Parts: sequence; structure tokens; C-alpha cells
Amino acid sequence: MSAVAHEVLAVCIGQPTRIEQLAEDSGIFKKPVTGAVALGPAGFAGDAVCDLENHGGAMKAVYAMGTDDYAYWQETLGRELAVGTFGENLLLAGIDSGRMRCGDRLLFPDAQIVVTQPRIPCAKLAVRMNDKFFAKQFMQSEHPGFYCRVARPGSIAAGQSAEIVAAASGSPTIARMFAQRRGEG
Repeated sequence: MSAVAHEVLAVCIGQPTRIEQLAEDSGIFKKPVTGAVALGPAGFAGDAVCDLENHGGAMKAVYAMGTDDYAYWQETLGRELAVGTFGENLLLAGIDSGRMRCGDRLLFPDAQIVVTQPRIPCAKLAVRMNDKFFAKQFMQSEHPGFYCRVARPGSIAAGQSAEIVAAASGSPTIARMFAQRRGEG
């Protein structure tokens, strides 16, 4: 298996924020933080997950996006997007989430996570993007970001290197898993 390193551009954390349109709280409004953030089996310390039925938990402890995903969305939407816009915990340089594979391992100096599945859009993302149709647009893309489980707790900080150890070549890509979710495979 080959390993490729990518820089961690941001670690983002969110606090419970009331979404009046949905009459519920959400942790989707994440912002980059400085310094190392502790990472445990349930995710980053201090990061709110308000909807445990659809977000968080062991298989969705960390949500990551890549700069290739951000470039796609900025071009598609015709505007700059602040880091954390999608509710991601990690922004990684040179990553296209659609090409990641279930089982890819991301090795940080003090932690390790494993790709588990694509992010499925929800009403909270549509509110965050101020576009009631955004979830449908997001679902049609190949840039959903990806969830990970924590294989080795530790800490992660912006500026660190994330070495990606590829899963077996037969493992499904995030784009393929996302297309299956859309009913295309």
C-alpha cells in the first residue's frame, strides 16, 4: 500500500446553535480553532453533535473535506466559502473526497482515523447554505466529504501532516457509495 501525505489546513469545532427554521439545535456551524484538539472515539473534544441519530457516533466521529471539494463548491456556487461551511471537522490539502475509499487510513502524528462513508446532506446543511434546494444539489455532486471512525485516539492540529494509507483497490470510493445512495448503482 502506498502512502501520501496531505497538510491539515484546519480543525473545526462547533457549538450548539439554534436553527429557528427547524426549531432545533445543530453543531453544523463550525469554525477553525488553533492548537491541538483532543480526538476520542466519539470525535473532537468540545465539538457539538446535536443530532446523534444522523451525525456523530463511532462510524461518523469525524467529518472531513478536501481543498478539491472546496474548489468545486466555490466554482459551482460562484462565491468564496469560509472554512467550516459544510460543518466539517477537518479540511485537508489536495483531497478530493469522491476519490477517497472506504477503509483509507489517515495517519496523523498522534492519532489515526479511517474513512467509513460519504456525508449525506440534511435540512441543516440547506439552512447553513441559505438555499432550501442545496441538499438536492449536494446529493448530485461527487464532493460530499467523508466520515471517519477513530482508530487511534490522540490529538490533531492545523499544520500537521496527514499521511493517507490507501485501502485495498477493490474498496468502494466515496463517489461510488454516494452514487449508490442516489440509486445509481
